[in-house]
Amino acid sequence: DQIEANVQDNEERPDDTEIQQPQENQLGDVTGEPESPKPNEEIDPSLPVNLIEEGNEEDKETEQNAKPDTEYDISRSSTVSNIPIADAAVQAELKEADEKAIKAATLIRDMKKSIAAYAEKETLTKEDEITLEKMNAELKEKLDEFEEITKRIQTLCGLADLSSISLTTAKDTQKQTSVKPVELGIAAESKGTEAPGHEFEDLTEFISPEDKLPRVVVCGMQDQVPRIIVCDGLKKKKSGPLSRNACKNDCSNLMMSLTGRLTESYCLQERLASENADLEGARYTLEEALLCKDDAVDCLQKKIGNLQTEMRIVLQENSMLKEKLTQLTKYSPCPGSSRPKNTVVNYACSSPSMPQMRGPGDVGCRIQQCSTNTSQLECQLSNIEREVKMMQCELGQIQNERQQMEQQRKMIKTPLTLSSCQSPRDGSCNPQLRELREQYNRLKDDFENKVKEVASLRNENIEMRKIADLAREAQAAAEMTAQSLEEKYKHNELQSRMLNSSKEQMIEQEQQLMLAKQRFREASDELEELQSTLEDQSAQLDDYKNKYLQAQEQVEEQRRRIEMLEIDKSRISEQVNIELQRIKNQFQEQLHELTPLPDILTATQMKLSESQQKKKLAERSVEELSQALKEIANLQREMNDNRTSIQFGSDERTAMRNALENWEIQYNKLKEENTNMKANLARLEEASTQNQIRLQEKLHEITQLTAQLETVREESARQVSRTKDRSETSRRSLQNQIYELEKELAQSRASARSAQKDRDEIRQKMQNQINNLTESFDQAQLRIRNLQSHVNFLKTSYTDIPVFLSDNANLMITENVPTYGMDSCDCNF
Repeated sequence: DQIEANVQDNEERPDDTEIQQPQENQLGDVTGEPESPKPNEEIDPSLPVNLIEEGNEEDKETEQNAKPDTEYDISRSSTVSNIPIADAAVQAELKEADEKAIKAATLIRDMKKSIAAYAEKETLTKEDEITLEKMNAELKEKLDEFEEITKRIQTLCGLADLSSISLTTAKDTQKQTSVKPVELGIAAESKGTEAPGHEFEDLTEFISPEDKLPRVVVCGMQDQVPRIIVCDGLKKKKSGPLSRNACKNDCSNLMMSLTGRLTESYCLQERLASENADLEGARYTLEEALLCKDDAVDCLQKKIGNLQTEMRIVLQENSMLKEKLTQLTKYSPCPGSSRPKNTVVNYACSSPSMPQMRGPGDVGCRIQQCSTNTSQLECQLSNIEREVKMMQCELGQIQNERQQMEQQRKMIKTPLTLSSCQSPRDGSCNPQLRELREQYNRLKDDFENKVKEVASLRNENIEMRKIADLAREAQAAAEMTAQSLEEKYKHNELQSRMLNSSKEQMIEQEQQLMLAKQRFREASDELEELQSTLEDQSAQLDDYKNKYLQAQEQVEEQRRRIEMLEIDKSRISEQVNIELQRIKNQFQEQLHELTPLPDILTATQMKLSESQQKKKLAERSVEELSQALKEIANLQREMNDNRTSIQFGSDERTAMRNALENWEIQYNKLKEENTNMKANLARLEEASTQNQIRLQEKLHEITQLTAQLETVREESARQVSRTKDRSETSRRSLQNQIYELEKELAQSRASARSAQKDRDEIRQKMQNQINNLTESFDQAQLRIRNLQSHVNFLKTSYTDIPVFLSDNANLMITENVPTYGMDSCDCNF
């Protein structure tokens, strides 16, 4: 009776475990945070109710004595716990998933924009293709992450493959499986009538710990904080009724928002998949276009190379011709040249020094000689001009000296007349007369000296006049010679101009003769060319026949090659089909091998869940037995304390001893069962891990084989398309080459004819210019000789004048006599 009373007292007070749970997990009414149940305390709902009732037969009697309000509270807590989004942890996970989904969507949009920018390009390089492949791979990874996020949201919201009934039963059983076995019994009785038998089969599927919802519900907001209600245990007897309508409205709103987001994510995923497919198609088309463009670029590069070689040849020829023309046109004939009136042919034949021109090397040597001769002539002309300038300077100096002599002659003129005067005073003025006579004698001596000096100066003046007259005559002669030279120079210039005009006329006549001869030659050449063209055309017909036969042979060879390529194509397609069938068979075999794996996994999961439930029951029974032993120890202590006051009967003592022995036996049995269950659990876990490893390996092999199959298909399609494109391009290129070769043949022949004509014309022009240069060279030599003779004459005429002047100067120096401190020009007279 005392034991039953103690059990009732323990039931009426709140459980120690239920009080300790919010302290350990930091949950409850005080904190307001959701309760996260431990994995050891959870019980799988697939465990049958009979096992729960067997371990709790003695506790059912105590449950009947409990108040009826507890049943209402438990049923109410189970109905509220059916809403999965009411958990704060689930809400936090949903927020994280929403943030991840937003980030993934932004990244996917950026990737789409970058891929579209690359797709807008007309030509893609290899680097662009590599970046596109990398971006496609990243886009696939982001899409996989997005799918994982959506699946996670589905599992959190309860939109997984499990049925709603199984979810409700699972959540009710989770709420009802607390540490006390009393709640398990009540849950079994309340749900035994409502749930059908197939629910336990549905609940045998594997459910992750995240899918097992906690025992906390969010109902509305209170002071901008979510209101959390813990629906667990009998300790909520005194709490008020739940606001079901507010909780349902909030949960329905959350469900609507989440379903909207999920639909948006699904639509976005479908759009991305379609766009990815379009991008892959565009990539294939771009690759084909790139191949075509590469072939076209190769053909164009070949054509450009041929044209560049032709242009280089033409430019070299043009540069050579320009150099020759510049060398020929640089040296124009001298302005005073004259030549005899004879033809070019007679002149060329009559000149023994000039050999006949036989080649371009002789012409170049002759041109170099002419250039050196012209340079020498220019140097000689410059020297003559310098000598003429020196002569003009000397004439100017002579004129200045003449002017100075005339000035001196004017200054030397002295009209002196002395008269003797008689003095009236002879006696009184004797000393004065003496002085005057002395002065007079002195003056007379001075006068005589001065007269002598004046006479000498007059002689010098006369001599200087003569010298000046001679200088004037020489100057006049020099001026006359200079004028005559100028007149001769002008006359020569006029003659040279006349000769140039006559030369031009002669050159024109000669050119007309040469043109007539050229036309005659051209007519004869044309006749010969017509004959040669007839022969060439006959030869060309033969060549064309041979080429046609060769082209037919090449066409037949290409047909054979095309047939061989088609045979190879069919063989490759057969091999590809055979490989595809072999890979399909391998896939089917591997799929057949993998089909029993999910059943094995489900069976192992069932066994694991059963073993976990048995383990939990055993642990709970051990805990209950330990509690019972503690209670028994307490009772023994109480009994020992109360032995003095109360004496139990011998029957009761024996019963208690027997009960203790029975409890110990049961305790030992449960310990053994617990160890066995632990060993079985470890074995089952090892088997499940091995099965999962095998499953992952098989899935990896399947993905590898699918990737290989896709690559083989793509490579085969590319090879077939490339062979087709290459065969078509080779055909077109060969046809275009035939047409181009024919056109080039005609153009080369026409260019050869025009080049021959130009060569003949240039040779004739060069010969004419060489003849003109030789004539001008001879005329320049004659002119140089004439000028040299004139210069020598002028030198001799000018050298005579300074000699005469120097002789006169020497005479003047010798005739100078020293005077008594008087200057020669009578400045002090």
